[in-house]
Amino acid sequence: MRKTIIDPTAGNDLVADSDVVSETAYSRGVAVDFDGYKRVFLSGVTPVETATDSIEAQTREVLETIRALLAQQVVR
Repeated sequence: MRKTIIDPTAGNDLVADSDVVSETAYSRGVAVDFDGYKRVFLSGVTPVETATDSIEAQTREVLETIRALLAQQVVR
């Protein structure tokens, strides 16, 4: 079993004021490779660019972010 942190530097700007970022402050999720299959666990996907827009635009942004994160994990 192998674990891969997805976008491990995603939250580093949250702790930018600290002297040293020694660990992952926030990541988009974790992908775990098992024999013959992979599981992807995502967390904390929220709208960023469209936060002041309609619920439809915010939902579209969240789903597009999830799609892009999952697409990165596909083995071709």
